[in-house]
Amino acid sequence: VLTLSGKEVIFDTLKQGDSFGLLAVITGTDTKASYVAKTDCELCVIDSDNFKLLMERFQTVASAVTLELAHSILKLTARMYEFRAMDAGQRTRAELLRHAVPDQGAFSACINILPTHEEIASTVFSHREAITKELSKLKKLGLINFQNGQMLIPDTRMIEEMIPDQALTGN
Repeated sequence: VLTLSGKEVIFDTLKQGDSFGLLAVITGTDTKASYVAKTDCELCVIDSDNFKLLMERFQTVASAVTLELAHSILKLTARMYEFRAMDAGQRTRAELLRHAVPDQGAFSACINILPTHEEIASTVFSHREAITKELSKLKKLGLINFQNGQMLIPDTRMIEEMIPDQALTGN
């Protein structure tokens, strides 16, 4: 989404199997959001009338949509908490953990598709310089490192300890 001044705001990063546009298709309204794929993907596009028909005919579809919307509300509630109660560094750490995928170790993780500093800044409502500073700090502390185009997190618990507990509930 673009602000009035033209700054890009990133609300979420989707993973395989995620959906988007549910509210627009259910309410029949136009979405103001744009979606950009960073990797190759396959999409299923369905119009509002057929989507509503699927929900009416198949209880499992309606239940899945309800669950998806409930998870979205929980995620947005957690993000609202972050924006009100956490500083840019804490929000950056929470965002890194959202992108992290468990790795070989018990508590290690990696981020295979690295968001740019500008993308992280846009997601956590900060600026690129603050993100660069925070990532440098985490690297100096040995909490993250970079290898073969990936970010490696040797022990996610160390980063979790630097984030208020309430922030991790919406992941």
